[in-house]
Amino acid sequence: MGINKQIEKYWKNRVLFSWGKYEKMKELRYRINHYIHERYPIYDCKDKKVLEIGCGGGLDSIEYAKNGAQVWATDFTDEAVEFTTNRVKKLNFDNIRVEKVDVRNISYKDNSFDIVHVYGILHHIIEVNDAVKEILRVLKPGGSMYA
Repeated sequence: MGINKQIEKYWKNRVLFSWGKYEKMKELRYRINHYIHERYPIYDCKDKKVLEIGCGGGLDSIEYAKNGAQVWATDFTDEAVEFTTNRVKKLNFDNIRVEKVDVRNISYKDNSFDIVHVYGILHHIIEVNDAVKEILRVLKPGGSMYA
C-alpha cells in the first residue's frame, strides 16, 4: 500500500471533533486551539468566500458561516464529508457547502476564494508543493491563506 493510501486509511476512521455533541466539541476545539479566533479571520469574513480544506467535523467552517461567510467545507475522506454534511444540516446552515476534495487537485476555478483555511493539514501531504500550488491557484488575488 502506497503512503498516500496509508494516510487516507488513517484519516478515514478519525473525523476530528465528531465524537460528541456540537457544543461540547466546539468548546474542546477552541480550548485546545485557543488562538484560532485571534489569528484567523473568523470574525472578519462577512460576505467572503471561504474554502476550508480538511474540515474534519466542520467546526471551523461553521464558525466562518456564523459570521457571514459563504463557506466550502472540504475533506478528502467520505466519512468527514458525510459527518460534516449531517452536522451542517442539523444546525440549519444554508451558507456552507460540504464536498469531497483532495487538496492536490482542487476542483474549483482559479481565483475563487477570498480565504483558504488549511489548519493542520499540509504537514500530512506528501506532495505538499502540489497542494500549495492548488491553494494559490484557487485563491483570489489579494486573498489570504491561513495554515
